[in-house]
Amino acid sequence: MTGVVKAGTSAEVAVVKDPRWGGAAGLSALRKGFATSPDYDALFALGWPHIRFVVAGHREDEDPQANALRILAMADPPARFAWPRMVAQGVVRAWGLPSIFELAPGVQGFRLAAEEAVWRPEPITPAEAADLVACRLGQEVPGVSDRGIESFVLLLEALVGADSVGGAILDALEATPVDTLLSEWSLPPHVTFHLGFLLLRVPQATHDAWRRRMATLLDLCFEARPTLRRQGFRGAGSSHARALHLALNGAGAAENSTDRSLRWYVHANDDSVLVRMRVAVNRSAYEPDARLVFLGGPDVLQRYTRDWTKLGTTDAQRWFFEQMAPIADAAMYPLMLEMAGRSLVRPEVIGWFVKHAGATRAFLEQTAAGDGTAATSARLVLKAIAAAA
Repeated sequence: MTGVVKAGTSAEVAVVKDPRWGGAAGLSALRKGFATSPDYDALFALGWPHIRFVVAGHREDEDPQANALRILAMADPPARFAWPRMVAQGVVRAWGLPSIFELAPGVQGFRLAAEEAVWRPEPITPAEAADLVACRLGQEVPGVSDRGIESFVLLLEALVGADSVGGAILDALEATPVDTLLSEWSLPPHVTFHLGFLLLRVPQATHDAWRRRMATLLDLCFEARPTLRRQGFRGAGSSHARALHLALNGAGAAENSTDRSLRWYVHANDDSVLVRMRVAVNRSAYEPDARLVFLGGPDVLQRYTRDWTKLGTTDAQRWFFEQMAPIADAAMYPLMLEMAGRSLVRPEVIGWFVKHAGATRAFLEQTAAGDGTAATSARLVLKAIAAAA
């Protein structure tokens, strides 16, 4: 299943209603009423916000080469759900190259192959996708961030389908020597880690077959290093073997094989209490993730209400808002009200209240009757709702 939609189309409606998503394994975890619409309920079950859409007819595709190169030049491109189709093809092809930048002394800029990649107009085929995946799994690439690797995998999924991308990852891993699977890498294992999300978006039979293949690969690694089966990967560096463990074994793997940073709990589909606890006691810097709200429950929002102000850029706050906005829980109201008063994306947040005026009005009126900054913000939002009526 791919995630290609027309410009101006609601992505969640266009994609979730695609018949190819109807049998996706992740829909077995559907929680009706968790989000603001049945379509968003489905998207959360399918791994939101770790999902991307490519948009046909987007204005950025009027000059796709310049926009693709602009994104590639960023050390850490901002996260976004919807990408222009031609721009997405260009950056994915470049991110799948052995090298993107000239690294010789005194030389700056893109390699010729990267510039050529963003000019290619033809769609990426499953066969080409497999080549891009094999390259990215097998070697590091300077100048690409963790977020870039995530975008690489998820955009490739949007372009050719989860079944093609996940199958290519597993094919490449099965062709890799066990010693290499156990070797420490920086970015390549992040590709493998995303198998945990792709598993949610393929049919149940494919999901089950992939898990068996992943388990076989992991068993080979445990046979090569028996202590890992007993002790996990705690203290070890990032490897394909550890990424397989995390994607396959959820909460237990996050506990015994990582530093317990919150980023490793996004595949913890099997222990909501543990997710809530880890969010509550977290002491390290982290980027709030709506996936953890889905896995741990609305209590996670209480921590996010305290911590969102640490997101110091407009892009970071917008991404936070966009991924949290579809959650339908009263715990969202204080969070959104605080953002309406002092965030860098106030117009978008106030627009959220206008859209959900029926559900939020009682909270706003009660808050507006009090004193302090929350009351001031509530009165401001109520005026905006009245003006939009």
